[in-house]
Amino acid sequence: MDGERFALVTGAGSGVGKASALALARTGWHVALTGRRKELLEETAAEVKALGRRALPVAADVADPEAVKALFALIESEFGRLDLLFNNAGQNAPPVPIDELTFAQWSAVVGVNLNGMFLCAQGAFGLMKRQQPQGGRIINNGSISAHTPRPLSIAYNATKHAVSGMTKSIALDGRAHDIACGQIDIGNALTEMARKQTLGVRQADGRIAISDVRTQTGEINEHLHQEIMLADLCSAFAMLAVTIACVGLYGTMSYTVARRTGELGIRMALGAQRGAVVRAVLGEVFVLVAVGLAISVPAALGTSRFVESLLFGLKSNDPLALTLAVAILLAAALLAGYLPARRASRIDPMTALRHE
Repeated sequence: MDGERFALVTGAGSGVGKASALALARTGWHVALTGRRKELLEETAAEVKALGRRALPVAADVADPEAVKALFALIESEFGRLDLLFNNAGQNAPPVPIDELTFAQWSAVVGVNLNGMFLCAQGAFGLMKRQQPQGGRIINNGSISAHTPRPLSIAYNATKHAVSGMTKSIALDGRAHDIACGQIDIGNALTEMARKQTLGVRQADGRIAISDVRTQTGEINEHLHQEIMLADLCSAFAMLAVTIACVGLYGTMSYTVARRTGELGIRMALGAQRGAVVRAVLGEVFVLVAVGLAISVPAALGTSRFVESLLFGLKSNDPLALTLAVAILLAAALLAGYLPARRASRIDPMTALRHE
């Protein structure tokens, strides 16, 4: 997608919603944030803005039709369009048998998990249908409970099964307007709402099973350990290459200064200033570096496609990365060449002439 991209995340104050909003911001999206707790939305908005993206925090109850209408009117006014809705807001009820669940508890879960998801999808669908260019994507956050119900969770199980049907219906209706609709069914994510599951989850046979709860960092390390290892190795070899280059430059310039001791002594005797000698030696360093960069930069661009699969959020020919690499090499060259240049500037003319 070309140009600016605008997303709405519901339930964005914490958990999966907040993590998703920040992930979208990191990849270039401007994000509208909604949820019931204004202070948490403001915290998320501040983090989005710190990433250089626009944030629009709006405290609203997604189960309230008028609040949802006002939310989408504000999004259209501020952003002008909506390219993505992450329908994430959700609610659960106490784990009790059906005969002990009050109608108020049932209605609260249905209000957020089903009615709220419908109202937000309806608002997004209408905006995506009339905006130009037309279209967008709606992602409904279902649950593993849409496939495998858990005991004592009738309200949650029923609404998540209903979300699956709603997702398929929206996907069918959206085809004519370039509006895609899909669903993600997350398992046990370590969020504020699911934290109590670390103490155990009731199974269909009545047992309390301890879930294998892991942090997001742990999951990433387990599933991407090969990629992380390759990235670490590349970084280590890059540092080794810079170190070898520094040693080589230092050795080369030290030898050059030693070989030209007589010449430098004569220049000093004839009135050459120490600063001029330092600049002359460093000039030779930068000539060597320029030759190296003239060879290495085109070679790096030519072979970048072989490492592109290891890059995340970065293009293989990213101008900023190339500029940073060149700057590091220049700084390393300056450091490696400075000591020989400083030594050359301190040559005593009489000693140099006697040496000659």
